[in-house]
Amino acid sequence: YLNEALELDNNSLVVLMEKSYVNILIKDFNAALKCVNKVLEIDSNQLLPLLRKYYILAELNDYEASFNGFEQISKIKIENHTFIMCYYYYYGKSLACAKKYDEALCLFEEYLEKYPHFPKDDILEEKEEVLKLINK
Repeated sequence: YLNEALELDNNSLVVLMEKSYVNILIKDFNAALKCVNKVLEIDSNQLLPLLRKYYILAELNDYEASFNGFEQISKIKIENHTFIMCYYYYYGKSLACAKKYDEALCLFEEYLEKYPHFPKDDILEEKEEVLKLINK
C-alpha cells in the first residue's frame, strides 16, 4: 500500500514517514534511513524525521552521528509535548542501542519527572525493555 501511494506522489511526507516506521518495525534500517532522508530533503525543518533519523543511525551503529544529532536537538526549544516525548523516546532507544543502559534509564526517568502530565506509555515501555536488557 505504501509503495503504491508513493507511486502516486513520491514526495508525500506522510507516506514516507509511515514507510520509515514500517521499515523500522521490520528492522530494515537502511530503507528507513532512506525514507527519512527523503523527507528531510523535501522539508529540512521537520523535527520528527530528524529525531527518527538519529535513532536509525544508532541502530546502524553510527553512534557518534546519532548522539551529536540528539545533542544539537537538545539546544532547540521544543514546546510541543509530542516532539518532547519523541526526543526522549528516540534518544533513550539510541542510548540503549549503544548499550548505554544507565544513561537511557536516566533519560527516561528525567522525562517522567519533568513532564508528569505528558504521555508516558511509550517511555515506560522502553524503560521496561532496557531493564530486561540489563537483567539478561
